[in-house]
Amino acid sequence: MVFSVGIRERIHICVDKPLVLLFLLPWWVMGLGSKPGWAIAPPSPTPSLPESSAQTSESHPLFLAKTYLAQTYLAQTQTAPSVVPISSAADTVAKFNASQQLYIKGNNLSTEQISRLTTTLHANPNVFVVVLDDSTDVLADDNTLSRGIANSAAFQSVVHPITGERQGVLFMIYFDSDQGRKIFMRSESLPDRLGVGEGNFADENNNPRALLTLFRNAVHRDGKDMPGALEAVINQINGTIRQQIESAQGSAQQTIEQVAAALAGFPVALGQFRNQFSVGGPLGNPDTTTWDAQLQKARTALANSNFADAQRQSQDVLNQIRTHETAMVHYGQAPEIAASLQTTLDGVGTQINGLPTGGSGQQASQKASPKGSQRASQLLS
Repeated sequence: MVFSVGIRERIHICVDKPLVLLFLLPWWVMGLGSKPGWAIAPPSPTPSLPESSAQTSESHPLFLAKTYLAQTYLAQTQTAPSVVPISSAADTVAKFNASQQLYIKGNNLSTEQISRLTTTLHANPNVFVVVLDDSTDVLADDNTLSRGIANSAAFQSVVHPITGERQGVLFMIYFDSDQGRKIFMRSESLPDRLGVGEGNFADENNNPRALLTLFRNAVHRDGKDMPGALEAVINQINGTIRQQIESAQGSAQQTIEQVAAALAGFPVALGQFRNQFSVGGPLGNPDTTTWDAQLQKARTALANSNFADAQRQSQDVLNQIRTHETAMVHYGQAPEIAASLQTTLDGVGTQINGLPTGGSGQQASQKASPKGSQRASQLLS
């Protein structure tokens, strides 16, 4: 069995046969008897009823089977009001809106599975799932769905409530098609930027990445069905988004607080420096007005949920303040540094004087002359 994964560039991945368990159908749907559990093979086409038999015998087994399946599907959509019944990929695009997250064609999910999937989607309003029982041209259907939905105003209107970035995620699942069972993913800019978008589903060389690996592990290792495995992937996507945004917000807030504290204490340190050294120029008169203005810009960016800009603005101000504080400390330590260096040079000169005259001894003495010592002192003054 071939299982393919699609992303925006329409990547398809062939995975080993055991992955057929990703999309297993209930035994009662497949008419395989009373054995409970899941079946491996896809269902065989239901034989057509002879017209006369269909019209004259409502007790015919095939008629009852079709009626049962129809009633089951109707019950599924009625018990899960958020499920939108669809007839094709084009019909899905026509019916798509941001308030409806689950679109189903066919009877591949039980009522209980639909209920779990609906619960997952309600907790993750930026995620949409399209489930189709079959496709005779899966690439064409995928193109219709991914482009039609992802380029729609409804899908693009799904934004993060804090940052305002687009965060829509779309999964398209085919239980059967002309190329086997498939799953495709499409995502918007926020999950892409944070590394949990379609690019993290599969790489350009058709190798599974973290999200697909998570999906497979949920099935093979944890024994989950399709809704359960998809829930694990969705939780990973939105959990990462939530954690990253909270982290960025907290980091920006912390840096802004550090800048505010540094600016509050800076006038005292500057006053002490001026009283001790009477220094003018940029070192004695830093442009604190500009620092205050930059801090205000950082606060505005934070209030507007532009955490990256808030972090950049506040960190820049903090770096300037710390650099100025270091420069004042070094200025105050300059005489001690100069005296220490002079002592070192004097010691070197004494050692050189003990060398034999002429040759390398004379050259070393010239290099350690008072003129050289005086130049070093001037540089430190």
